[in-house]
Amino acid sequence: MNFDERFGDLFERGEREQARELAKAVLRNEPVNSIEVTDTVVHVQTPSFYGTHQVTTDRDGVIDIQRQGTYRYKSEAIDLSFTTKTMTDAAYDQARARLRDQYESASDTVE
Repeated sequence: MNFDERFGDLFERGEREQARELAKAVLRNEPVNSIEVTDTVVHVQTPSFYGTHQVTTDRDGVIDIQRQGTYRYKSEAIDLSFTTKTMTDAAYDQARARLRDQYESASDTVE
């Protein structure tokens, strides 16, 4: 049974916590298909999931991306989301670079 079948089976049987744990394990090993960065959120897409991570600014004005994010399964037929700290280092670094580029571009246009 592949992941999609197993995940759907657990969900349909009402075993939500087991479905979440399985999803977290799969997410940790999936490649990142795309990352989209805005001023407030980073959107991450993998082959099986869509996720968001908040962009925060501390008191000193330092901008960072929260490693903990909320993910949903790709199919809207299964309404299950979960929170996890599974943003990979590569995805985190890529998102931070894009965020940094956005802020540098914005500051270049402001005189």
